[in-house]
Amino acid sequence: MRLRIALCQVALLILSMPAPGAELFYMDHDPTSGEYVGPVGPLVMSGEIIPGDYDRLLSKILDDPSRFLAQNKLILASDGGDMSEAIKIATLIRS
Repeated sequence: MRLRIALCQVALLILSMPAPGAELFYMDHDPTSGEYVGPVGPLVMSGEIIPGDYDRLLSKILDDPSRFLAQNKLILASDGGDMSEAIKIATLIRS
């Protein structure tokens, strides 16, 4: 019984942890053809947008600005999240 209670407590602790935010990565395959494009694929932002994702995106771009500018695109695969953070991201990309 104690083991079951401990497992439930661990599960609740894991479920209550804050989401890490949207995942940021460079795609190395063309999403339409599946063709390998090498290490110069577009930047992808995937997942729910949470506060702090704007800063994470900006930091990812500034880590290697020439790589981002070579593609000059961001693929956004998000089904929602924090509206004010999304507007900040849109303003950044638009500029």
